Amino acid sequence: MRWTNYHSHSHFSDGKFAPELYIEAAIAQNLTAYGISDHGPHPFSGGSNLTLEGLSAYSRHIHELKAKYSNQIQIYCGMEIDYIPFHVGVSHPSIKNTPLDYTICSVHHAGFFEDGKIFGVDNSAAGFEKGIQEIYNGDTRALVERYFELTRTMLQ
Repeated sequence: MRWTNYHSHSHFSDGKFAPELYIEAAIAQNLTAYGISDHGPHPFSGGSNLTLEGLSAYSRHIHELKAKYSNQIQIYCGMEIDYIPFHVGVSHPSIKNTPLDYTICSVHHAGFFEDGKIFGVDNSAAGFEKGIQEIYNGDTRALVERYFELTRTMLQ
């Protein structure tokens, strides 16, 4: 069986290394295809996402690597896009204007704290508990329902 991977993050967002190191590791492991899918920009990012200004450099770099390694592996330029209603999603103009081979849509956030900070559902245990208590009044079921409501809306 030949393996592929289409979900990876590089130093362009919250990964550790340059995309080329991941591609070289994929080649060494005999993958047939590899996709870089760094976290796309959104206005609430704490530094672990691409910036709007960095989109073109990201895309250009991945496409250069695609050409460089074309005889060894299929490389795809992707992006993991957060769905945050009224703020960002796959239809955001900056995303639509970036030459991507694919997108991964994700719901990582489910509300806002009173201070305007966004509640990340895959935050630390303490941050998760804080969100349940402060945004959902301790009602875990309400959070779960909101999460799946956001997921359904994102898919639509």
